Amino acid sequence: SEYETKIKDAGGAIASVTKKLDYLVTNDDDTSSSKMKKALEINAEFINGGMDKRIIIINEQDLINMMEK
Repeated sequence: SEYETKIKDAGGAIASVTKKLDYLVTNDDDTSSSKMKKALEINAEFINGGMDKRIIIINEQDLINMMEK
């Protein structure tokens, strides 16, 4: 998509959910999806003090708003 290209042009990457991920962009708030479950597991580790950072979960419109600023 247009925004995937903008992310890559800005030095970002489209990737799997791992501890290195900064943002998970999803319009599916369903916590049963595998990507959402993984992000929530990583965030639970952060909350419990086992991680240095957490994954920020945003929807597509939030991403668009961030990129247009």
